[in-house]
Amino acid sequence: YYVLARSAATTPTPDAVVLSAVLGATPPTTVTVNPRTTVATAYAMAQFLDAGVISGSPLGIGNAASMSFNVADPVTGGIGAVLDGAPNGIETSARATFNSLANLVAACVESAVDCEAFRVAATPPGGTQPADSLQALRNLVVQPAHNVLDVYALTQAGSTPYGPSRDEPPAAWTLALRFAGDGRTLNGPGNFALDHEGNMWVAVNYTYAPPGEVACASNLLARFAPDGSYVAGSPYAGGGLSGAGYGIDIDRYGDVWVSNFGFAAAECADQPPHDTLSRFSMTGEALSPPEGYQVDGVDWPQGMEFDAQGNLWVANCAGDSVTFLPDGDPTRARTLDGLGVTKPFDVAFGSDGNTYVTGTESDNVAV
Repeated sequence: YYVLARSAATTPTPDAVVLSAVLGATPPTTVTVNPRTTVATAYAMAQFLDAGVISGSPLGIGNAASMSFNVADPVTGGIGAVLDGAPNGIETSARATFNSLANLVAACVESAVDCEAFRVAATPPGGTQPADSLQALRNLVVQPAHNVLDVYALTQAGSTPYGPSRDEPPAAWTLALRFAGDGRTLNGPGNFALDHEGNMWVAVNYTYAPPGEVACASNLLARFAPDGSYVAGSPYAGGGLSGAGYGIDIDRYGDVWVSNFGFAAAECADQPPHDTLSRFSMTGEALSPPEGYQVDGVDWPQGMEFDAQGNLWVANCAGDSVTFLPDGDPTRARTLDGLGVTKPFDVAFGSDGNTYVTGTESDNVAV
């Protein structure tokens, strides 16, 4: 559910002002619609918003709605708790940018001249002028570097009720939120994969350690919901996780695979293995053995990817080779060497059907 509030013909800006608030699947009893909730709507729902209508994939819309609550609270109309506090808040420019954008909408409410100027500034090159403030904000999300200075001037044109705001123009009108999980789990996260529900799975290199202390191999796999919060039960352990590196991917069945590079400080008493892979179900259950899959040829693995046929390719950073697992079957693995790359780091697939392998030390790419 979402709310649209349109200006009446008797206001200073007839038909040009549209405010909005995203309410989610279960609307609250009390709702506040104001410039802050309008900015949250435009930024969270941009890919689903056109001419004041939000439509598209129910899953995508639900995920986007959950992120909008991090930006603004539709009950109070205030700034969202995630945006307002650490590791955002005073630690980044996102909150000030958000308040400036809210001041831009407020200026549009207060002045027909400023609202017209905003719609002009938010007109895409060669495109049509947006009909109202909500569509104009949506255009900023799509082309955040367009007419930055003109938009910035308008953020200071009205009464500027929202602060602290920007005291200089940004490079682009983007809003980037940071998430810290529990503040003690992620240490040197290597890579991540997004599943079909929009959850993010993150490979964790090291155990948590305060600055200056020794960090050993992590045995955790983190999973974040689309709003940046931990999914219940995350992070997951077991399955042979051991200092995971850059390799993480999701197979055709929805299982999450991780390559165990074996990151650990030299001072750690238990040095991890460097030749295993781990696999987890979508619910976080370890499917690989407690020691992981010990695959012939896997040697300090880094990047890995499943191809369109469901085969797993693993870059062996210490073996100058790639391990190929037909249909992801560890018992059928074979090693491809003599590729002309040294310390291969990652693999990718081209539209030509070929596999591309990067050589970190040899500064080249094998096909």
